[in-house]
Amino acid sequence: IYTNGISPLMLAAKCQQVSIVNALLQAGADVTSPNNFYEEGDTSLIHVTRLSLVDIMHIFALAGADVNAKNGLGQSALNVAIRYGKVDAVKCLLAHGADVNLRTKSGDTPLILTAENGNATLCKEFISRGADLDAVNNHGDTALIQAARNGHSDVIKVLIHAGAKINHINDSKMSALRFAVGVAGASN
Repeated sequence: IYTNGISPLMLAAKCQQVSIVNALLQAGADVTSPNNFYEEGDTSLIHVTRLSLVDIMHIFALAGADVNAKNGLGQSALNVAIRYGKVDAVKCLLAHGADVNLRTKSGDTPLILTAENGNATLCKEFISRGADLDAVNNHGDTALIQAARNGHSDVIKVLIHAGAKINHINDSKMSALRFAVGVAGASN
């Protein structure tokens, strides 16, 4: 029975009632059904990722939740974890096989999103798991361009050290170097 678009499983998860979550799953609750209460078409896993409920994320993944499923906005749980800076959630999803090259509707990969947000540690993690260093989004931006655009020097160093192409030009005819010079000039 659903109340206002939220399933009993999601209600128990939101309230962090692990024993009830487990009981509902054992009784056949569908961990893959979309939740339309909070975000358009979020899966149960995406919703608990938003809330950073890592223990329940783990339970859902073990119960068969697709860690690469996307919501109606084209976001996976990994994309959501990166956007909201949920490092523990990212690590949980990676441990359960999240695709490090899965793209959003705008073509961003997890590495591009992480570079944009400036998390050098997570960039290293994605690179070590085979992330495409030179993947481009729908605007021709790479992770290196996003890091340079946002002034994340630590991420720039990680990407260059890992072998990212430094001369790539995006659809706006801009390179990482041009963005880096612009950011440096703006801060002086």
